[in-house]
Amino acid sequence: MNLFFRLLRVLLAAWRAKSRLPLSGQGKVHVGIGSADLDQYGAIEATRFASFADLGIVDFLERTGVMGLSRKNGWAPLLAARDIELLDIVHDPKNVSITTRLIGWDERYTFFVHELVAGDTPVAIVRSTGRISSRKDKQPIVEKVLQGLGLPTDTDAGVPADFADMVARITRGREAIR
Repeated sequence: MNLFFRLLRVLLAAWRAKSRLPLSGQGKVHVGIGSADLDQYGAIEATRFASFADLGIVDFLERTGVMGLSRKNGWAPLLAARDIELLDIVHDPKNVSITTRLIGWDERYTFFVHELVAGDTPVAIVRSTGRISSRKDKQPIVEKVLQGLGLPTDTDAGVPADFADMVARITRGREAIR
């Protein structure tokens, strides 16, 4: 299926969800696999894992209320870095489920883990580091997001150990372009 139509389907399903997902919850998206998603050997194209993780983030942000809050305030969710760990190759999969969890944050970044499963076989773990920034001042605004959701702003879940190297790479990259 075309990625744009998948995005619309995920957005509509998340928007119509009966209950709001807490930040400590996990979102789950199911994606049917078509021939455009497969490589010449019938396995999922490696590039699709990043797209599937994006669908998981969109679902999570919409269902937690972060997406609506961002639209209302003119904030932009941004991807800073991503690591993909391939676990297995499944030939001719029919569907993939993507489970997305927010596992931490600090004053600048948010940290997501996506577990991708084809049928009953775990095929990939994707780690995404992102941030939400204001179009006006380009500063990260995790505290404002927490406040907008009615959550305590003095909490800092910290950088998970799996993400420390990723944050260091982002920091080096930002310093290199200054």
